[in-house]
Amino acid sequence: MNKKIFVILMVFTVLGFASCKSKPETKEKKEETTVEVDKTENANVIKVDNSKKAKSNKPKVTLKNKPKATAKKTVKAKPKAKKPIAKKTIAKKPKTTPKKPVAKKPATPKKTTGKESALVNAEKLLENCKNKKIDIKFSKQFLIAQQDIVSARKSSKEGKSTEVKKHADLAATRLTTLLNLDSASDLKNEITTNTFEGYAPDQYADAEIEYIKAFDNYGKQDQAAKDSSIKSLKLYTTVSNTGYREWTSLAKKGAENAKSKCDTLKANMSAKSDYDKALKSFTDGQTAEQKKNFKVAANTYNESAKMFTYIYDIVSTKRAEAEKAMRLAKEQQERSSSLAAEADITAPLSEKDIAETKEENSDEPSETEGDNQ
Repeated sequence: MNKKIFVILMVFTVLGFASCKSKPETKEKKEETTVEVDKTENANVIKVDNSKKAKSNKPKVTLKNKPKATAKKTVKAKPKAKKPIAKKTIAKKPKTTPKKPVAKKPATPKKTTGKESALVNAEKLLENCKNKKIDIKFSKQFLIAQQDIVSARKSSKEGKSTEVKKHADLAATRLTTLLNLDSASDLKNEITTNTFEGYAPDQYADAEIEYIKAFDNYGKQDQAAKDSSIKSLKLYTTVSNTGYREWTSLAKKGAENAKSKCDTLKANMSAKSDYDKALKSFTDGQTAEQKKNFKVAANTYNESAKMFTYIYDIVSTKRAEAEKAMRLAKEQQERSSSLAAEADITAPLSEKDIAETKEENSDEPSETEGDNQ
């Protein structure tokens, strides 16, 4: 019994010594010492097995039937958070797209007041008069209106806005009168050249009266002068349109007659190209007449009549030459037949001559035989 107690104490002493090692086990394998304890009463011998050698001389004692040690909980150490390594980022160059040219906005004109716009309007009328040579045609009247604009410019520099509008409006009225009188003068000359006065005698007389009034009132009663210039222009236009309407009617009849003559000669076949041009001109005249553009219609019909007349003269001349040639050929044939008949009467052929003539004719090969050979 005492021996058993001694053995147990020895085992616990070895175990306590092994557990008190200060250094942790190395990776190298250490020599294991196995102690076998026989639990039987008769076996009190401790066997030591030194099968494996280790670098350290301390024996390792292992007991058979050693109770299993409870598993120690191992706490894994949390890995240290690595410091983030700043990556070098290379800034990409942005793609440069070609910039579209930006259209520059036109400069907005400065807003003008009513008084300033009156001066601008008058200056435009002045420039228009110069372009139409009115400063030469009606030089005396033009200088009066020009002086009004000079006064308006002067008042504008002095800041007298009321005076600016007054002079500018007066200049505009006078310049408009001159423009109307210039157009009326052109129509008047056209009417007298074409002798249209007789087509609308009353309107023509009234137009003449208003035209004279406009000149008489100019520079005195300028609004009345402007009204008279407008009336005279309208009346002259009426006379002109009446004259061209009559001309259109006459020109259309002339073109239709010329076209009819060409059709009798079938000129559309013998002179197709020229005939088509004349026909197109005739159609254009009809279109202008429908639009009441009588001046254009009359001129176009007249042009068409000239073209049809020219075609008729050419075709008729060629036909006359052809007919003459045919007549001469026929006359020549008749003359030849007459001479042959006279010769037969004056010197008739004898029977012998007739027989010889027949023999000569029979000896000569015929045209058909010659062709076959």
